[in-house]
Amino acid sequence: MDDQEFLKKQAYKSIMNIISVIGEPMLIELWQSLEITLTQFRCLRLLYISPMQAGDLAKKLSLSPTSLTRVLERLESRQLVDRSIDREDRRRIWVSLTPEGRNMLDTIKPWNDTPLAKALDTLSIETLDQITEISTYVVEAVKSLPESETTN
Repeated sequence: MDDQEFLKKQAYKSIMNIISVIGEPMLIELWQSLEITLTQFRCLRLLYISPMQAGDLAKKLSLSPTSLTRVLERLESRQLVDRSIDREDRRRIWVSLTPEGRNMLDTIKPWNDTPLAKALDTLSIETLDQITEISTYVVEAVKSLPESETTN
């Protein structure tokens, strides 16, 4: 195994470790406190900024139209989002956050007291900057892949 392959494997293990140690507990807390999935939460967060056309929302969430429909049906049944037909083009659906959805997001407790926040408090400004830079680089690299390579 060459150096690059070894380092790639180490980076993969490191990222998966971050997901399991930090991400999974946050997802569990999200589910336990709000009874929503991460995808539903991401959808609500995007709609918090402004209403969106369903097609654009699906792209931002990297979901197929069918998958987005399922997510929206669950959120709509809880009265967290509304869907409406575009008056000018009846093929387009607009999705917006309801007052209940906005209230849910407003009442989410900040994660300031989480182990992650406490750990970040112990790090230097330089280390925090490096974490942000590297994380952003990895996310952008994944986002730049052709869609067929990100849906495997």
